Amino acid sequence: MVNSADLESEPTTPAWLPVVGVVLFLAFGAWLAIAPTAAPAPAAAQTATP
Repeated sequence: MVNSADLESEPTTPAWLPVVGVVLFLAFGAWLAIAPTAAPAPAAAQTATP
């Protein structure tokens, strides 16, 4: 069983910390959505030479 004294000694997370995590997550997602894709490989590299 958990004592109430044990719960009071637990450290609490600052309220701004989850907000920072959400902002970073959304910023990274937006960056992925608007970032240009990688350039396609040259055609010579895609074909096999006999």
